[in-house]
Formats: sequence, structure tokens, C-alpha cells
Amino acid sequence: MRAGVLIVLLGMTLACTGSLTGGNTTVEREPDEGVSETRATAVTLTREEQEFVRILRTDNRQRRADIRLHPVLQRVARERARDMARRRYFSHTNPDGDGPNVLLKRAGYQLPSWWGTARNANYIESISGGRTTARAAYDGWMNSPGHKKHVLAESDFYAGQTVVAIGHYYDAGSPYRHYWVFLSAPPEK
Repeated sequence: MRAGVLIVLLGMTLACTGSLTGGNTTVEREPDEGVSETRATAVTLTREEQEFVRILRTDNRQRRADIRLHPVLQRVARERARDMARRRYFSHTNPDGDGPNVLLKRAGYQLPSWWGTARNANYIESISGGRTTARAAYDGWMNSPGHKKHVLAESDFYAGQTVVAIGHYYDAGSPYRHYWVFLSAPPEK
């Protein structure tokens, strides 16, 4: 894991958490066959991540006209979920003070310059902890107005963020066990 690659969504004040039950003691499941999306690089998703993308794409309330996966966003989302589990925190800003915008930029993804350079800025991430399935994580976000607005792109700002990723990580010894990170960003120019 690259310790510096972590992501978070600022402005969403409600943390969607679920029960602390579920799962086995496996820390991370191996990715299944992936979905090749933007650029020439394949995006490999776990079964849980594939299920989330299926739910996201088939929800008739979704306002993103085109949903594409991106390998950089996917790597950052999964590493962010892993970091929360391993370092035992649940926040849109990591313990180093970094928010998702700066972490995605450090990973090599270009965000609009007008978004600014604040270290803890977050216009791209929703997090969930304790939800044992993709459906439970998705439904939790649908029950939180700010997260729902982000995930379903209910505003023009989010509707333009057509590049997405979902990261899931399971750690039986961590406070929430299951960690989910949804990222969305505008296509790189």
C-alpha cells in the first residue's frame, strides 16, 4: 500500500455506519476479473465492488449520463478503505491531515484547478463503515441526503463527475470491519 494515497469527501457531515457484525477473518478478498474502462488500463474489482457498480449503474435515479471506472480512482478508493481499517479511524480526512482531492492529485489524477489546493478539500468522496454488503453500503448512502446527492449525482456539480470508483476493505480486527469508499471526479482534460 502506498501510505500517501488516501481519499476522503469533505462537506458530508453524516458518517454512514452500519452494524459491527459480519464477515470472516480474511483481511482482503482477491479481486475477480475486472472491467476495462477509461484509458488502456484495466480496472480490477472485487466481487463486492462489482456488485456496487452494478447497483450504481442500474439505479434509474442515477443522473450521471455515462459512468466510467478509472484505475487511479480505483486504486485510491481501495487504499483509502484499507488505510481507515488499518489505522483505526473513520473520517473524511486521514490522520496526516490529507483530504481526497490532494490525495487523488498525488496519485496522478488531474482535478479542475478552480477547486483550489486546500489540503483537506473533498469534493469527490463518500465513506461508509460497518456495512457488510454492497447493497447495505449503497442503501446507507441513499438514507443520507448529502451522500445520496453525491452518489446519485443529484446536482449538476456531481453529474459532471462521470469517472467513479468504489473501494471495499474488510478487516475483522478493525472497529467497523467493512469500509467502503466511493469516489467520483470529472474526466481529466
